[in-house]
Amino acid sequence: MLAVVSLAGIVAAPAQSLVSRRVEARADAHALELTGDPGTFESMQRRLSTVNLGDPDPPRWEYLYSASHPSTVERMAAARAYARGER
Repeated sequence: MLAVVSLAGIVAAPAQSLVSRRVEARADAHALELTGDPGTFESMQRRLSTVNLGDPDPPRWEYLYSASHPSTVERMAAARAYARGER
């Protein structure tokens, strides 16, 4: 039984990560709408990645399987898109 539960968790992880990334991306979009300051948002993301020693663009397999947030590169691209008026 324990093996089945463990396997289910392993199989479900990518779907859980996808849902989490989408929620976080919506939160980022909301932050950009509230502040209207994509430049500060982008610099904050860069600084957070540096301070947290994060990989700004992790390998695709790692990102799909376990990333609970959009990558730093994706978040910075979203800020640039917002700055261009792409909402």
